[in-house]
Amino acid sequence: MQVKKPIVFHLPKLFVLKLDEELIINPPSFRYQKEYFYYLIRYLTVKEIQNKNSKYFAISLTNLKRVTVSNIDRYVIYLEKGAFLERDNYEVGVKAYHYKMNPEFLEGFVKFEISPTNKIYPKIIRALRLKQKNYNAKDKRPEYLRKMWLKFKTLDFDYEGARKWIDKNPSISKKYSYHTALDRLEDKRFRYFKRNRTNNRLDSNLTNLPKGLKKFIKGDYKQIDLANSQPYLLGQFLGQTLISYNSNTNNINTKPLCSYLNKKNGFEKFVSQTVTAISKMPQKEGSFINGELLNFNSSCLSGNFYDDFLTRLNDENVKRDDVKKMMFAVLFSKNENKIGFKRAIPFEKEKKMFAEVYPEIFWIVEQLKKYNHRNLPISLQKMEAYVFIDYIALKLVEIGIVPLTIHDSILVPKNDADEALKVIESVFKELFGVVPTFHNELLKSIS
Repeated sequence: MQVKKPIVFHLPKLFVLKLDEELIINPPSFRYQKEYFYYLIRYLTVKEIQNKNSKYFAISLTNLKRVTVSNIDRYVIYLEKGAFLERDNYEVGVKAYHYKMNPEFLEGFVKFEISPTNKIYPKIIRALRLKQKNYNAKDKRPEYLRKMWLKFKTLDFDYEGARKWIDKNPSISKKYSYHTALDRLEDKRFRYFKRNRTNNRLDSNLTNLPKGLKKFIKGDYKQIDLANSQPYLLGQFLGQTLISYNSNTNNINTKPLCSYLNKKNGFEKFVSQTVTAISKMPQKEGSFINGELLNFNSSCLSGNFYDDFLTRLNDENVKRDDVKKMMFAVLFSKNENKIGFKRAIPFEKEKKMFAEVYPEIFWIVEQLKKYNHRNLPISLQKMEAYVFIDYIALKLVEIGIVPLTIHDSILVPKNDADEALKVIESVFKELFGVVPTFHNELLKSIS
């Protein structure tokens, strides 16, 4: 008979102590169980791990009710009134309140166990099994993806070493989220491996795992990364969509990046939007292809985009990390936010910085995000997913190398790294006609 394992996760010790005090001083007006409060905090922490670029996180009461209790909304309200949770603003017809844990309560750690006899236990296990069933049904996983999933399920970590590394981190909030990420890897029931229906990426516990924790994977692995991947993909999308541009006649010839990308991933409409945007550029900017985009792509191919940008900008106050933040702002944020009758440009400083070095490319990017700012980043992510998951991963499995993927990078055993890199380079040569720069690093050396 199989013994049921308890569900173990970490909680902030100060939160547990202060919640105990609050429940005595200001008891809820409803019958409660502490584990529902605990599970709610863990739920928000998992949201934070999976959406690390957000400050507040949506709570799905429907999903929570399936796992906890029908009045879980009252638990949310109680934690908010007690200042355990913080929330952002409500926008009518746009979004509900989003929440995050009050960082004042993130101090110390305590393990909490949900025993198999607890009422919430079978609900959590049932929800996990249903998710896994849905993943399999929706993905209709081909054989190579099933092999990758089996590889990921059997992946082992030095959990003790990882916990010690986490406890040395000076950031209290990072310590807590890192412990939670490790909890979900250590209890393999919480490992997930699924294709994202929006951008086709392959999401797993590894994709949001901090760099420093990857070195605790048991075995000798190498990580092969595409250097400056976001700028590279943007440059290839613009450059290979447009074969030529004649400023005198405005004649534009286009081709898709490849037939698969054009048809299956809905690129045809977006390519058309790109062409329309280019065609509206002033004639004096007709040197776009031979000038700015050539410099941009050359910089990306060398793998030195961020350092090269600093040289072109020539501003000693701007650092390499600022350039990375800038690229994220340019590609992912809205052109402007409407606040009542006022308009504000999000990340205005970063966007002006990019436009100073690459004004025409910035203009094109703004045009492509004009009606829906998500179209461009999602299209680039689809490109990335096709290249790394549908093409590279498939080819690697076919030659007996089962990789682990983290969006724009591949993890393979050290002994297979050279052969894997040859396959990766051949794929980029086939799809894009050029071979970019890759970082090939031993995981155990990552700090």
